[in-house]
Amino acid sequence: MKTKGPIKVLIIDDEEDFVESIGEILASRGFLIERAYDAQQAIARDLEFRPDISLIDLRLRQTSGLELIQRLQHNNPHLVTILMTAYAEVDTAISAIQEGVYDYIRKPFAIPDLLNTLSRASDYVRLQQSNRLAEEELRLKNSELEEVNRRLRTILESSKIITGSLTMNQIAERILTEMARNLNAEKGWVCLQCGNEWQIIAQTKGSKNLPMSFPSQTCQDLFARIQALGEEALLIDLTQGLAGLECLKPHLPHTGSLFAFSFRIDPDYSLMTMIYRGTGSPFDEQDRETGLILTSFSREVARSVVATESLRESEKQFRSISEQLLMSILVIQDGMIRYVNNAFIKLIGYSQHELYSFKPYEFAKLIYKDDIDFLIDQLKMMQSRKLDEGPRQQFRGYTRSGQVIWCELYLNSIQYQGRNAVLVTLIDITQRKDAEEALIQSEARYRMITRNVSDVIWTVQLDLSLNYVSPSIENLLGYTSEESITMPIQDFLFDESARKVLAVYSEAMEREKVEPGSIEARLLEVEFKHKNGSSVWTEIKTSFLRDDLGNPLAIMGVTRDISKRKQLEEERNQLKAKLHEAQRLEEVAHLSSIVAHEIRNPIFAISSGIQVLQKSLNINREQNRSLDIIFNEILRVNRLIEQLVIYGGLKEYRFEQHNLVELIEEINSLYEPVLHSRHVSLEKRLPTPQQLMVNIDRDKVIQVLVNLYQNAIDLSPQGTTISVAVFPDEKARHAFFTISDQGPGISPANLQRVFDLFFTTKKNGSGMGLAVSRKIMLDHGGSIEIESVQGKGAKVIVGFSLPNRPSSPDSGPESLPPHPAPTA
Repeated sequence: MKTKGPIKVLIIDDEEDFVESIGEILASRGFLIERAYDAQQAIARDLEFRPDISLIDLRLRQTSGLELIQRLQHNNPHLVTILMTAYAEVDTAISAIQEGVYDYIRKPFAIPDLLNTLSRASDYVRLQQSNRLAEEELRLKNSELEEVNRRLRTILESSKIITGSLTMNQIAERILTEMARNLNAEKGWVCLQCGNEWQIIAQTKGSKNLPMSFPSQTCQDLFARIQALGEEALLIDLTQGLAGLECLKPHLPHTGSLFAFSFRIDPDYSLMTMIYRGTGSPFDEQDRETGLILTSFSREVARSVVATESLRESEKQFRSISEQLLMSILVIQDGMIRYVNNAFIKLIGYSQHELYSFKPYEFAKLIYKDDIDFLIDQLKMMQSRKLDEGPRQQFRGYTRSGQVIWCELYLNSIQYQGRNAVLVTLIDITQRKDAEEALIQSEARYRMITRNVSDVIWTVQLDLSLNYVSPSIENLLGYTSEESITMPIQDFLFDESARKVLAVYSEAMEREKVEPGSIEARLLEVEFKHKNGSSVWTEIKTSFLRDDLGNPLAIMGVTRDISKRKQLEEERNQLKAKLHEAQRLEEVAHLSSIVAHEIRNPIFAISSGIQVLQKSLNINREQNRSLDIIFNEILRVNRLIEQLVIYGGLKEYRFEQHNLVELIEEINSLYEPVLHSRHVSLEKRLPTPQQLMVNIDRDKVIQVLVNLYQNAIDLSPQGTTISVAVFPDEKARHAFFTISDQGPGISPANLQRVFDLFFTTKKNGSGMGLAVSRKIMLDHGGSIEIESVQGKGAKVIVGFSLPNRPSSPDSGPESLPPHPAPTA
């Protein structure tokens, strides 16, 4: 359908001379002309010529121009008609326009008037042609989009089915069913690799011409081919042969096409799906994309299934570490318990009323028998003010249920209700003691394993070609001795270890040239490749084999598997780190109690005195300004103490349900004037409807948000944008808030320390904001993470647990599992 080129005009009039003259004029103006002198000729010319415009005389000898117009438009619906009429027939022409005629021109007419009318009609014709072309293109695009939407709907349905899998067998069966349905396949298999073995764990119904299973080596070869290509899918046209994959030849026909999709679940497990189509068109790029989408969903579900158990264990460790940071406080006066906080009540299991009802020194039944006498002597000496502070010590106690707990004890003499008393601070270190015991056991296992590993003995020529490997290599790396002899030594090693070995070898050979016989033995730790592709850490000890003159003939080595030792070293380091973290936070908690007790009262007295001075003394403006500065600095010190108290675990929380979106909007409203004054834009992405309830201590969470907003503003140059977003993960029952800036970003070294207490890069920063924010979110069972690339800004991700039932003000939220980098 054209939209350019000359306009075709059919002139219909029974006066031949008139028609000829008009035709010559229009032809000279670029129109294509056809002529007709009666109705019969007009109809024939219309069918052959297919004009765009017809010039028709209203009065023809044999028929009416209006009747002819109806017949022409019936055959040519897009024909644009212009009537030529006498002055007396204007009313008839106007009526014709109402019936669909484009325009009329009265005879006799001037040629410019005719040309103007035809120019408008030509524009109208081209506009109609363009519209029809656009409609046709739109129809084709709609057809294509409908097909794409159909495929996407099918993929989405299949993805939901696969995502709901709970076991590896369910994953295999569902991916096979859904791939066969989406890709119109006739046959399919799902193979699982476990170690060196491959096995088919799901397949479609059998066919006489297709295998029910494949040998393990065939699966391994096909998987290795896919991995070598650096992709997750391989299309094999069986009619073109099996170059490089002859292992499939005995099992598949020589027609049709095969699609293989593969992925690793973890270093020990891989999954491969094979789909066969024997008839119809071969697989195409759309099939590849569909298969990769379903494979991607299957990979994540499979990894989730494999990781579920370790995730649960991680959550337990997280809860145990966070719980041991709670601090208990009680006041003892004349052997009676006068005050206890909620942390002690939760720790010991007795109610407040029961503890207050104890007779003098009856609380001794909560103390392990070997520690009672010493603790009571300390309490009596401090009650009489013979001691102001007791030594820091550890002791054992009992809960109401009879459970033995370990506590670290701090004693201080105080005045309580006008009389001497003893402030007792307890930190539950039971988890720390368990960690120490676990560390001892871990070290014992480490020593036992290092004594009982099997060694591999080998020799290589000076050109590094193997000439002997002991049979124990098969247990270590999966290769037989015969296989190993034929392989270059670099094939056994990962790249970094290969470079390390070659560097040490080159150094030794150079030194041997300078100082013959000076090198006797070398000890290295290197990372070997197992036959199944996994990593094996080893310790190798090498030495030269020499002739009678001391010249090196070959190199002999002993390789020892230290993978478990490496693992145990990592576990031991983690346990030491946890132990160190627990000890550090205990120190912070102790410092918090001292700061809260010893500094707050003087601060209150100073601030009150300043306010009294400002109101009572006749001081000038400069003096009043100086007092204001002192007062504001005292308030800043008090805020720092408040943050330290929160970080030390002394502050109680009041959990209530609040709308997270509304809370974010409040903070946005608070900072919009500040952002405007600094010429920084705010971009918001909040869910609709705005209902996202979280169980939080509102004041504490506001403290976290204000700190994050202020940090983003401080780091944002003029003309940049700060982005905030809230998005729920209803299935996992979590909600996430993110705030991103376009500032200078954070260096990798500083990114590792941003949550450390007192670490700051700001000139006047305290180094407590992010550390306290992290503590608050952990106490909420939530999380806070920072992603940043130096020079490209930073993004903070804050996670909340969504309540799965109405919560009381005294009950906090559930712990939030590790966050996998959500996308808004």
